[in-house]
Amino acid sequence: MKSQRRHDLKQSALGTELVHIRDFLKKRGNLLAWIALAVALIILVVVYVRGRNQGRLNDVRIQWEHYQAQEQSPEARFEDLVASLKPLAQQDVDPRIAAQATLRLADHLLIRSVLGQSSGADQTEVGKPLSRSEQKELADQAAAYYRQTLQNFSDMPMFAARAHMGLAKLAVDRGEFDEAAKQYQAAIDLNAPAVSQVAKDSLQGLERIKAPVKMAASAPAPKLPVPETLPAPQTLPASAPATRPAPATTKPAAVATKPAAATQPAAGAKK
Repeated sequence: MKSQRRHDLKQSALGTELVHIRDFLKKRGNLLAWIALAVALIILVVVYVRGRNQGRLNDVRIQWEHYQAQEQSPEARFEDLVASLKPLAQQDVDPRIAAQATLRLADHLLIRSVLGQSSGADQTEVGKPLSRSEQKELADQAAAYYRQTLQNFSDMPMFAARAHMGLAKLAVDRGEFDEAAKQYQAAIDLNAPAVSQVAKDSLQGLERIKAPVKMAASAPAPKLPVPETLPAPQTLPASAPATRPAPATTKPAAVATKPAAATQPAAGAKK
């Protein structure tokens, strides 16, 4: 009897809960439907964004591989390499590729500035000499990209150290040795593998360049022994004076006598 009573109570409680759920769904059914729809949309957006980012990442990697193959080709031109690197440096899908592209862009500009020549038809052809203003413009652009690397990728010691090395080379080219030493030391402090040792060697070489050149003192010329008495000069035997022949006597020049002019009769004389 008691068990039957408990069973009836449970069924009654279950029925009551079902009635409450039904009433809640009637009142809140539209709200729950909108919530379910919103959750489904969020899931779809997340899946779409992930797929889109993966597609963009694949595109960036393909572009980077294309640039690397282009750089190895002897027919590649400076302008083409720069045009391929700029979008890779500006993208934010793959930060590592962006850092490498920014550095390579700065390196190309630095090399072109130091060489002082415009690009030819390809990498094997020598271009025309650049003016000082054009070289300075290329150097300024290279410095800007090196600083952009330090600003955007400071958490990557390898790329930051390479950027400091590039700024140091620019400073050396301008004759700013103190600034170059500062940049080399900054690269050393980052302790980046394969870059730190190169920076140390470059800094030591810079110190040798800055040191004044000492001219070696020339050895004094050896003294020759001087004889106590000089030998008397030898006298040559006097030769008899040469006799010259007497000059030939010149004959007096004959004086030509002109005949006397005929006398004319005086004016008024009678014939």
